[in-house]
Amino acid sequence: MLGYGGARELFEAIRADVLEMAGLERSIEDIETQAGPHGQMTGSIGGSGAHDGMRGIDRLVDSGLREELERMRAKVNPEIERATDVLYGRSGRGGVARARSTADADILCGYYLQGMSWPQVAAAHADSDKTSPNIWCRMRAKRALEFIDRVGAPTLADS
Repeated sequence: MLGYGGARELFEAIRADVLEMAGLERSIEDIETQAGPHGQMTGSIGGSGAHDGMRGIDRLVDSGLREELERMRAKVNPEIERATDVLYGRSGRGGVARARSTADADILCGYYLQGMSWPQVAAAHADSDKTSPNIWCRMRAKRALEFIDRVGAPTLADS
């Protein structure tokens, strides 16, 4: 599982893929939005809008974005699943969450597997009394990744 050189490298690679998938999803949504109600509304005013609406759909089909997104999902989802096993154990009651804390597992999951920003992770997981919640979350993540390297991903996944 950690063929990337360590936990940080693995989680960074997954995050990059998650963010790339999110970008593809946004591109698809943008094309669908352009092809949607606007094109239909134009079509109701003179009959030429159906062609305009289809142009966006044609661009989506021609671009291959959907196929690319599906290929990425097929590649990334198993990696996310393996990383989730490390964070929470295959049983859902182990992993980093049990060995260190649920907060550490949730912080890693939010930032790396869900593609959240550090401010989003801090808002979701840091106590409001923290003076620097972003830094607090980053330090928790750093220590948790070091812990994964020390203990071993397979051990945590099996816990």
